[in-house]
Amino acid sequence: MLILIPAYNPNDQLIKLTQELVRALPQAEVIVVNDGSSDGSADIFSQLRKFEQVEVLQHALNFGKGRAIKTAINHGLLKYPDCDRMITVDADGQHQIADLLKMVESPLRADEILLGVRHLPSAKTPLRSLFGNRSMSLLFFVLTGINLKDTQTGLRAFSPKLAKDFLILSADRYEFEMDMLIWCRKNKIRFRQVPIETVYIDDNQSSHFNPILDSLKISFTMLRFAFSSLLTSMLDMAVFTLLFSLSGQLLMSLLGGRALAAIFNFSFNRKAVFKKAGRGWASFFEYLILLGLMTSAAYYMIQSLVEWTGWPVLAAKVISETTIFILNFSVQRVFIFRGPDHEA
Repeated sequence: MLILIPAYNPNDQLIKLTQELVRALPQAEVIVVNDGSSDGSADIFSQLRKFEQVEVLQHALNFGKGRAIKTAINHGLLKYPDCDRMITVDADGQHQIADLLKMVESPLRADEILLGVRHLPSAKTPLRSLFGNRSMSLLFFVLTGINLKDTQTGLRAFSPKLAKDFLILSADRYEFEMDMLIWCRKNKIRFRQVPIETVYIDDNQSSHFNPILDSLKISFTMLRFAFSSLLTSMLDMAVFTLLFSLSGQLLMSLLGGRALAAIFNFSFNRKAVFKKAGRGWASFFEYLILLGLMTSAAYYMIQSLVEWTGWPVLAAKVISETTIFILNFSVQRVFIFRGPDHEA
C-alpha cells in the first residue's frame, strides 16, 4: 500500500506523523511531496529522507494540494504498479494513526472510495474550519444529492485503478478534492464513510485552506452558472413579456421565451460554465429533455401561483424560476455536461 502526503511548509507534526506511520505500517511505502515549500522547511524534508520507507518528491514551485496529490499518484503508479490501495493523509498531524489503520484494514473495492469523516460540529472544531466544511458539504449536496458529512477530509483511500482516473482532473489546488468527489458521483463510484477522530492542532492555524477564498474557488462553477442563468432569464423574460403583451397567451409566450433562451443557454453553459465538450448530440438531446421538464414545471408553478395567490404573471414567473434554479444546475452539472474538458 502507498501513503501519499502532500506537504507545503510543514512543521514538526509531519516528522511525528511519519515516525508513527513507519512503526505502525512497516509494509507501507510513504510518498511525501514537497509542494514548493520555503527554505525554512528544508530540515523537515531532510529528516524525512532518513526513513527507509519514505520517498520525498519535490515541486520547484507551490502548485497546490491537488497537483501534489497527482504527482504522488503518478509516481506511485509507475514505481509500485502492484500496490493494492493508495491513502492520502494531511501533513499537519490531524489524522491519528488509529484512524489511518481503519483505512488500511477496511475492505476496498475498485469501484469505491473510503472517506475518513470527522464528527462535525464538535467542541474541537474551529469556526473557520466548520464554515469551510459545512459550506462545501452543502454545495456537494446541491450538486449531487448525496449527503457527505465531511467533504473536506484529507484522509481518503482508493484503488490504483481509481487513482489513475483522478489524474485527468484539471483542478490543482484545494478544489481538486471536491472534484474527486464529483467525478466519483458522476461515474457511479460508491462512497463509504469511515468515522474518525476530530483533531485540530493549535486551532488549525497550520492549515493553508482559506475558508472564504478557497470555498469561492471550489464553488466558482456554480457562480458562473448563476451568471449564465441571469443572462438567460433576462433574455427569456424579455421575449416572454413581449409575446404575452401581444397575445395574452401564457403557454405560447412561455415556449417562445424558452426556445430562444435555450439556444443561448446551452452554448454558454457548454463553453463558459462547465467547460465541457459534452457528448455531442447526446448532450443536446438530454438538454432538450431537461428543458421540457423544467418548462412544464415552470408553467404549472406559474399557473398555480396566479390562481392561488392572485399574483401577477410576471411575479409568479420570477418565483418559479428561482425555485427550479438549483435543480436545473445539479442536473446539468452531474448528468448533461459530464464529458471531457472542452478544448477551447
